[in-house]
Amino acid sequence: MAPSATLSESVPSPMGVSSKVSNPNEAYGILPQYHSKAAKLRVASVGAGASGLCLAYKMERMLEAGTWDLTLFEKNPHFGGTWYENTYPGVACDIPSHLYTFSWDPNPDWSHYFAYGPEIQKYFEGFAKRHNSEQYMQLNSKIVEAKWDEEEGKWTLTIENPITKEKRTDWCNVLVNGSGILNNWKWPDIEGIHDFKGSLLHSANWDHSVDFKDKACGVIGTGSSSVQIVPQLQKVVKSLECFMRSSTWISPPFGGGKFAFSETPKYD
Repeated sequence: MAPSATLSESVPSPMGVSSKVSNPNEAYGILPQYHSKAAKLRVASVGAGASGLCLAYKMERMLEAGTWDLTLFEKNPHFGGTWYENTYPGVACDIPSHLYTFSWDPNPDWSHYFAYGPEIQKYFEGFAKRHNSEQYMQLNSKIVEAKWDEEEGKWTLTIENPITKEKRTDWCNVLVNGSGILNNWKWPDIEGIHDFKGSLLHSANWDHSVDFKDKACGVIGTGSSSVQIVPQLQKVVKSLECFMRSSTWISPPFGGGKFAFSETPKYD
């Protein structure tokens, strides 16, 4: 005969989470629900950029209504992720515009073969409005900590308001990382960089109050952001130096070099 469970033993619950066995002398209770009733799934997403918007759309169409809850925790005062945060001069996507859309929500109205940032942000805002995605969002809500509770089978979240620094807690069964890789910027490790007395800007945190007219300007780096910023700044600055650690290789343009669309070809 198998030994009886004691108070110190752990047994699996119907949800697959270990729990302590209650005292056998206590009254036995029956839950007020039918057998094998599914629990409501609580899902949280870190971010309300492209990934968060995609998650909301897919969950609505792939999961049974009423069996789940979703919250998109967005640290910014507005959604859009990369295309909300990055606003430097010339910001654009290096993927052809018609490929840089959700396959189920194409956009025939792109103005350029490689769309500029504001137009991409407008696309995501339109997508959210068309599909009512904003109902899932909590803005100014940065997840600063997530702890897995093995016994309860859930994540405990600590959310901070970046403006007021107030913190609150929430929880979920499933945590989706939609934070992206282009918004965790940092200054380069250059000795004395913060001793510079002029305007110091980062491409990921652009200061639009700076007037570049007739200024001497230096750009550090030759990545995709620099490739877009330099042509715009050189139009207005007095002088410009671009400091490169290594060469940048750029392929011939796609689309035969035709970057702006006229009205007629959009619908051909």
